[in-house]
Amino acid sequence: MRSTAARWALPAAVAIVLVVAIAASAPPPAAAQADQEGGTTFAIELQPDGDASFTVTLQLQLESEDEVAAFDQLEEEHVTGSSPQLTTQYFERSAAEASEVTGREMTIRDVSRSASRQNRTGQFAISFTWTNFSAVSDGRLVLGDVFRSPVGTWLSRLGPDQELVISFPDGYRVQSVSRPLQNGTIHVQGPATFEPGQPSAVLAGAPAPWWSGLVPVAAGAVALLAVGFALLYGFWYRPRATGAPDEAGASGTVGNGGEAVSAPPEEAIADDPLLSDEERVLRLLEREGGRMKQVDIVEATDWSNAKVSQLLSEMDDEGRIDKLRIGRENLISLPGEGPGSE
Repeated sequence: MRSTAARWALPAAVAIVLVVAIAASAPPPAAAQADQEGGTTFAIELQPDGDASFTVTLQLQLESEDEVAAFDQLEEEHVTGSSPQLTTQYFERSAAEASEVTGREMTIRDVSRSASRQNRTGQFAISFTWTNFSAVSDGRLVLGDVFRSPVGTWLSRLGPDQELVISFPDGYRVQSVSRPLQNGTIHVQGPATFEPGQPSAVLAGAPAPWWSGLVPVAAGAVALLAVGFALLYGFWYRPRATGAPDEAGASGTVGNGGEAVSAPPEEAIADDPLLSDEERVLRLLEREGGRMKQVDIVEATDWSNAKVSQLLSEMDDEGRIDKLRIGRENLISLPGEGPGSE
C-alpha cells in the first residue's frame, strides 16, 4: 500500500500522460511548461441523501500549435474512454478504504467524461457520484470521516497547482466547519496538508417555517367543511330531476308533455320524517307521473283508508290535487294532470 506522502498524486500522473503525447511533436521545454502551468480542481457537491457529486477538472495551457494538435487528438480518446486522461481508479480505492473505516458502504458510479478547448486553454474533466460520502443523522449531514483510511487519511495534501472546493446543499445551515468558508464553500488552494478526518463540517437542515404545522390542521378543517356542506346540500336540496333512466336501470316516469321525471324511491317518501302528510302525497303523485288511484296511495303510505280519504278531501278543497270519482275508485291527480286536462 502506498504511503500517505504519495497520496493524491493522480493529477500529476495524468498531466504526465498528456506531456508524453505532446513531447512526441514538441521540444521538452515547451512540454514541461505546459505541465507546470496546468491546474487541477476537485469540486465536491454534498447531497441531502449523503451522496456527493464529484467533478475533477484538469486544465492545461497549450503554448504551441503542436501542443494544441496533441490535445485535440487526445480529447476524443478521453471522452470515449479509449484513452482517458482522468480515471476513477484512485477514488475507487479511496472509497473502499473509507468504507472500511466508517462502516458505510461506498461506491463510485455514474461516471462521465468531457473535454474542451478554448484557444490555447485545454480542459479534461471527469464526473461521478460517490455514495454515502457524508453521514446522515437526525436531519444533519456530517462530513469528515470519509477522508479517513486504515493508515490515517487518503487525502494528506494538495499540490501547489491543485484546489479543493466543497459545496453544501441548499437549505442547510453550517453548525461547525474545520476551515473558514469562502462564498459559502470549503475552498482550499494548494499547497495544503490535512489531518485525518479533515476537512470537516456539520450541516443542519433548515427549520420548517412556523406555519408548516398549521397545514395539516387547515387541510383537515377544509375537509370537514366540505363534508358538512355536502351533507347540508343533500339534506335540504331535493330537486325534481329530469332525464333518461340512470345507469343502474331505474326508469323514470313520464309527466305531461312527455318530460321524463326521475322517481324518488317509495321507501324514501314514506319514511322521510321531514315531509308532511300533504308533501308525501304530492311526492307520490310526482313519482307516478301526476296520477294515482286512492287505493295505491293507501298502500304506498301504509295509512288507513279513513286517514287517506280525509287528507285527500282537504287537499282537493285547497286546490292542491284533483279528486275524480271513476266507478268505484277515486283517481287522484296533480292540478293539470287529470284526464280532463289532456
